[in-house]
Amino acid sequence: MRILPLISGPSPTRAHHGAIAERIEKNLFAGLVVVVPIVITALALIWLFNFLDGFLSPFLKQTLGIDFAGVGLLTEIVLIFLVD
Repeated sequence: MRILPLISGPSPTRAHHGAIAERIEKNLFAGLVVVVPIVITALALIWLFNFLDGFLSPFLKQTLGIDFAGVGLLTEIVLIFLVD
């Protein structure tokens, strides 16, 4: 009685594994090229929001007597449109 292999065809070689690793590396790099700028932009916007909110909220509270929640977000949106 002869036992047949489960996978027919040539067995994978080192060259085949190298091609797979190269493709994985290429896709990983392409993904990082897309994701890293998005993450940096999100972190920069969060930092800008916190900075503006921490700076302008006490200023408006002291000068106008108004406690305006979200003044950092509003200022950030205005700045983005002015720079654009």
